[in-house]
Parts: sequence; C-alpha cells; structure tokens
Amino acid sequence: MTNVNLPKDAVFDEAMLHDLCNRDWYRISFGSVAEWNVSIRYVLDENCFGYKPYGQFLVSEFSPEEYDFYVFDTNEMWEEDHNESICDVFFHGQPHHIGYAHRVLFAGMRTAFKDDFGDDIYTGDIVWADKNPELIFPVDKMLNSGEPALMKSYNEAIPLKESKSLIRVGTVFNDLDWSNPMSLCKRNVKFLYEAYGEKSNLPRLKRMLTRAQITPSFMQNYEAYELMSQFGEKYGWRNKWWQHRNTEE
Repeated sequence: MTNVNLPKDAVFDEAMLHDLCNRDWYRISFGSVAEWNVSIRYVLDENCFGYKPYGQFLVSEFSPEEYDFYVFDTNEMWEEDHNESICDVFFHGQPHHIGYAHRVLFAGMRTAFKDDFGDDIYTGDIVWADKNPELIFPVDKMLNSGEPALMKSYNEAIPLKESKSLIRVGTVFNDLDWSNPMSLCKRNVKFLYEAYGEKSNLPRLKRMLTRAQITPSFMQNYEAYELMSQFGEKYGWRNKWWQHRNTEE
C-alpha cells in the first residue's frame, strides 16, 4: 500500500484496497487482520447489498485500474461459484481456510460518519447535507487526504465533517452490469453529470434520485425505476429524507 500518512477517518478506493489485500494476503489466509477497521459494502444481486470486514474479501486487478471483488463465505451454497484460480493467484498457491471466494460488485467502504438516522454512511451513498437543496452529492474521498467528502465534481469536494446534518437519500449503484464493474469514482461522476450537467437542474436531479432510491439495481431504463418507486415501503430507508425536506419540489 502506498506510504501516505492518512487521517484516522480516511476511506480507500479500489486501488488502495487492492494494494492492502495484496500486502496482507498471508494474514488474510489465516483470518488474522484485525489491524484495519475497514468494512466494504457490495452488490450481491438485485436489491441486495452485502457487507464484509477486512480480511473477508480480496481484490483482483484484471486490467490497469480495473478491479474485481471477491468475498469469502463458508456456506455450501457458494461452492459452485467459488473461483479457485483467483485464490491460487491471490494466495500464491498456499492453502487458505476462510471459505468460498465468489465475485461481487464493490459498492463502497464504510466511513466513520453516520447520518441523522444513525445509518452508517458509505462511499457511493448520495447524501443531503444540512437540509440544503443545493447540497445533494455522492460520497467519495478527498483526493489529497482520503477523508470522506461530498463530491461536487472530480476536483471539488466538501469534507463530511463540515456538515451538521447528513441524510442518506440513495446510492449511485443503479444501471449495474456484471460485465462492466465501473469504479465507484466513475459512478459518482456519472451521477453528477446526469443529475446536474453544467448547472443545477431540479427535474433532472429528481429523475436521478428516483433511480438512487431503487438500488442496488441492474435495471437499465428509467421507466422501470419509476414503476418501482411506487413501492415505497420496500425501499423505506431511501425515502426518509422526503419527509424532512423543507423546500418546494
């Protein structure tokens, strides 16, 4: 892992997690990696997030700056999905005893922050800050420090610690495709472009937030998200923020 003095609340991107896992592969094989308070979220299926602490996943670089994530599970249901060749490469041919490695899609790392409802905030969440309609942005890391921040653009961010109120309003994990594991940063930029373009646009933002509240999802057209949004109870946590918004739609 790169030798950078990161703050205690720093979050890691895919490349940093890859380097960290590769450094600790031997310890991971024995499940002894409590040194790092790292937990990732991942997409398992439609409307299904999973969560794993450090030591129960590996990151494989399949092309420059493109990564696949695998999580370890001991349940026999994952035996057919187990990727032995990935394990052979990662563990350098050494035995491991931490379960079956099956592929998932990376969906962010847990930050040190919780929202106003007590929910953990992950990178890739879309967060409404200080109940300000001009501050609805995805969470990523500061380029220079690694601190979790609201991503206003690729080069501009607001550290989460500067906000008094934070409410999760959805995630950027829509229009998913197993054959295209787009990086979290690219997904955040995609959301910003489609929601705001060159300037704030409320109708376009509302359209993207409809998708954001129906995640994770592999659906590829807006009409499907619009239809699913009618079933608000199923996606209740994603709709909490509408009850507290004090501005006109």
